Amino acid sequence: MDRQLAEMRALITEFGALTDRTLDFTLPVEELTAAITARGAVMDQMTQISREMGIDTELMRIEALGHKLTREADQAE
Repeated sequence: MDRQLAEMRALITEFGALTDRTLDFTLPVEELTAAITARGAVMDQMTQISREMGIDTELMRIEALGHKLTREADQAE
């Protein structure tokens, strides 16, 4: 379980960095596409670990959306 938590923390950090990258519309389309693809792969890994740990993945998606909306609101201010 400790290994899974450590792995999940690392993935959450990576997911956040990739999310920031996908919001950088100054990047070339190829780089945005790569960031979006990588973000999806990280999300898949997070979902798999969550299932192994018995975590409700739907709740995790809601929390990720809340984080994204909060970040977008902060940037809009």
